[in-house]
Amino acid sequence: MFTCDRASVMPFLCLRSSLYRGRFFWIVAVFLILGGVIGPKQASAELKLLFSGSLESNLFVGLKPETTPSILPGSTTSSNLGRYFDYRNANSLFLNLSAKVSKNLSGVARVQFRNINFSRATVSNDLQDYGQVLPLSVRLYEMYIDFLELTEWFDLRVGQQRIAWGKALAFNPTDNLNPFNLENPLDFQERLPTPAIKASFYMGEHVTLTLVAQPYYVPAVLPISLFRDVATIDFDFNSLVPKGFKLEKVNSSEKVQQVDFNIENMQAAGKLSFVFDKVSFALSYFWGRLYVPIPSSSNLTATKLGKTDPVTGDINVTTDVDVQLVFPRVHVIGFDFSTSLGPVGVWAEVGLFLPHQSFALEITQSIAPNLVANDPEQSKRLNPLSKEPFCPAPKAGEKKACPDSFPSTPYPKVTVGLEYTFPGGFYFNLQYLFGFFNEQALDKLHHFAFLVIRQPFWRDRLMLQITLGGELDATPTSGDKGDGSSVGLAFLVNAELQFRPFDSGLITLGGVVGRGNKGTTLALFQDLDQVFLRFRLSF
Repeated sequence: MFTCDRASVMPFLCLRSSLYRGRFFWIVAVFLILGGVIGPKQASAELKLLFSGSLESNLFVGLKPETTPSILPGSTTSSNLGRYFDYRNANSLFLNLSAKVSKNLSGVARVQFRNINFSRATVSNDLQDYGQVLPLSVRLYEMYIDFLELTEWFDLRVGQQRIAWGKALAFNPTDNLNPFNLENPLDFQERLPTPAIKASFYMGEHVTLTLVAQPYYVPAVLPISLFRDVATIDFDFNSLVPKGFKLEKVNSSEKVQQVDFNIENMQAAGKLSFVFDKVSFALSYFWGRLYVPIPSSSNLTATKLGKTDPVTGDINVTTDVDVQLVFPRVHVIGFDFSTSLGPVGVWAEVGLFLPHQSFALEITQSIAPNLVANDPEQSKRLNPLSKEPFCPAPKAGEKKACPDSFPSTPYPKVTVGLEYTFPGGFYFNLQYLFGFFNEQALDKLHHFAFLVIRQPFWRDRLMLQITLGGELDATPTSGDKGDGSSVGLAFLVNAELQFRPFDSGLITLGGVVGRGNKGTTLALFQDLDQVFLRFRLSF
């Protein structure tokens, strides 16, 4: 749905470096060897090679001021996003190779050369290294082998691959086999291909069974500077500070769980698909982990006293906190269908998430604050944080002192949509969502609506596309006060004007604007207010 900066790699400017020139030619040489050496040996198998790819250059300019008005009168928000997304030049080169040995054996490889023009030079010696001044990365995207018709009813695909499930556009609660690649935070259609074995069994003309095994877990590429709220503890630390003190700042340091590469951490899934009388529907099951981490525990490691407030007389306090982020195991039972009602296409998709394990929020204090140097008794007396357990077990009839960071309660995510193309080419796509990709508890799911409209002009050489998103937060923590006393509202507008002067060339001018109340998901993207210019060549 959102296609702001689809990928970013380096054009031929990067080839001025002898280091990267060598790397580039080595990879091209491998492609040529495949055609020149393997080809003759496989002549009897009628080897066919197909090269394709694209060049792309992007420029992004951020427009966000230091403070941004919220929807509610008098409310403002401050950006928590660094300059990374505000002003940058991103360039890319994709090379695709498809090799067909026979009608039953083929393979695909996709390589990306990527450059985002941010210097990595930190010491003077780095300035003599082109790779530090204009860094280049080489990435392998999809690379898999297809074994077709091992029997009349059985196909096998092995390797790094994208396995897309579900019928909705971009937001698919049943699509859990590939994590999001949110290097471009607004491109929710971009997923990471991951190593997998996929077996397809054709059980008659209208029924297909698909089984998937993933040998190890890969998390999402997540710009944590943008999704900071994902990594924070949902706890009011002010409640720990007694009268006479004021919590001025909490310094949070997040550590991410390392998921070991072993058989215990394999992921698996299965899908049974049916097609009857122009209606396509499927039942699916996924056993794996969430791709977006959740906080499980917090440890207060230090407390520092600051200046005294001249008005209230309270002593300001700064606290350092270590947060542990984990990737919980879940079962996901999915259902999706799509059909046409006359000229209107409709679809629905539901994913029921069943937590395999829950996490109760733990807050501990491992280091007693040394508030007064060389005077532990005075330090203890001035300690503004209680020595009692921060999250004691509730007594009968009492509410928990700390909420669960990942409750055991099952929760659904839903997408329902329709699309229609009017005579003249005007197209619209409307979707309703219950639960965004980073919302992982029943009492945290928000309501969303996304509308995509598209109108071609000038024999399809010119295209105007506008994406409108809206959000309603009616959870117990909604509203700017975070107490559920009012609903939270947010919106997002992404507009693009695409010009295709030649069949293989595309120029896009676009802009993104977002606003919202505190606690809404779309309000996170108001830090991305920007215009962008993209040039693309396909071959």
